[in-house]
Amino acid sequence: MSVLGACLVKPEALDECAEIISAESFYLPSNGLIFQAMLDVVEKGEPVDIITLAGRLDAQGKLKDIGGSEKLQELSGIGFSSPNAAHWAKIVRAMWLRREIARVGHELVALGDNGAESVTDLFGEIDKKFLRLQATETRKQDRVFTAKQLVAEYRETLANPLDEDKTGVKPPFTFLSPLIGGRMYILGGYAGHGKSAAAIQFLASGCEGGAKVGFHTIEMSRDDLTHRLVASFGVPYHDVRTGHISQSHRGTVEKALETIEGWDFEVIDDEEVDPAQIRRDQRAGKYDLLIIDHFHRIRIRDRRHAREELEENVRRITNISREFNIPVLLLAQLSREEKRNPFPRPTQASLKGSGAIEQEASAVWFIYRLPDDNHQPTDAAEFIIAKNRYGGLGFKNLHFRASQVRFTERAFD
Repeated sequence: MSVLGACLVKPEALDECAEIISAESFYLPSNGLIFQAMLDVVEKGEPVDIITLAGRLDAQGKLKDIGGSEKLQELSGIGFSSPNAAHWAKIVRAMWLRREIARVGHELVALGDNGAESVTDLFGEIDKKFLRLQATETRKQDRVFTAKQLVAEYRETLANPLDEDKTGVKPPFTFLSPLIGGRMYILGGYAGHGKSAAAIQFLASGCEGGAKVGFHTIEMSRDDLTHRLVASFGVPYHDVRTGHISQSHRGTVEKALETIEGWDFEVIDDEEVDPAQIRRDQRAGKYDLLIIDHFHRIRIRDRRHAREELEENVRRITNISREFNIPVLLLAQLSREEKRNPFPRPTQASLKGSGAIEQEASAVWFIYRLPDDNHQPTDAAEFIIAKNRYGGLGFKNLHFRASQVRFTERAFD
C-alpha cells in the first residue's frame, strides 16, 4: 500500500518502482492488479490517477476485485511520501523472493516424495527453479550507467593499473594472451590430432600461474589425464602408462608428482555431465579456469532435437563464463571430410554440429597436425587462430612430441 500510494501521489515514483518490482511481487492479488493497471495506464500515455485507474480496472472487470473506487480513494488520501517509494518497493521485492523460495522448496519436496523423477533429473529441476529466481534477481539490479559512472570506473583503472599477467589465466604458449574472465574459448581439432593433449597443457599452465582449474573430462579417463600430465615433464608416455619407469627417469617422475600434487586443480570425471551440472560444480569449486573436454560428448536428452540442444548448451556454457567471470576453454570435435582429403586445414566451417559455437566464442582456435601422404598426422603442427574478438588471426607453428604427448613451440624443446 505504501508503494501504491506513493505512485499515486507522484506518478514519477512508478518508474523507480517498476525497475524493482512487478505486479506478481505483491502479496495481495488486489494490490498486484492496481500496480499492473498503473503500468497499463502509463503505457497508453495517460496520467495515473484515481479516474484513469478506475476506468482501466472497470474495463477489465476487475474493479470490484480490488475493493472498488473506494480502495483507490483510500490509497490517494493516506499521503505517502514518494521519495521513499524505492525503499518500500525493495521491501516488497524481498518478501516476494522469500515466498518464492519457500514455494519452490515445497514443489521440490513433492517431486522428491513422488519418486517419479530420477535423481539426476531431480537435481536438474532444482537447479532450473532456483536459477530462474536468481535470474529474476539479477535482472532487477542496476543495468543503466551514465557517462560519468563509466568515466569514474575507468579513472579507477588509471589510478590502479592492472598487472597484465594477473588479469587472466596463463596460457601454455607464448603467442597467446592470458585467458580473460567472462569469455569462452573454443579449442577444436580432429580426433587423434591432440586437442586433449593441448587442453592438459592449458591445465598445467594455468596451475603454474596460480589459478584453480576445473577440468571436466567427459571422454578421456582421469588415469589417462594423470599419465599425460606426468609424461609432459619429459618422461616417455608408454613408460608412465605402464608404470615401468627406468632408473634414469625416476627422479623426473618424482619431481613431476611432487609438482602436480601442489597444483590447485580438480578433475570432474562424469560422462553424463550437462551444463546444469557444470554450473553446480563451478558454484562449489569456484574455479578460475574451466576446461570442458569435449563439447560434443555433453549429454543430449533428445536426439531428435540434437542441434537445438547443442545450441542451447553453448549458450548456457557461455552464460557460466559470464556469471562467474571466468574463462571457459571448450573443446570441440571437427567434422571429417571426404576420403580423398579427410583432414583438410580446419576453418570455422569445420566445427561440428552448431553455428552457435563460433557465434558465442570470444576466440576459436584449432590444433592441426599436418598429414602425411597417407593422411596420417605428423609431428609438424599448427595452432590456428580462426576467430579473435580482441586481436589478430593467423597461425603459429608447433611441434608435437608424441613420446610426451604435448606440443612445443620449437622442435628441440
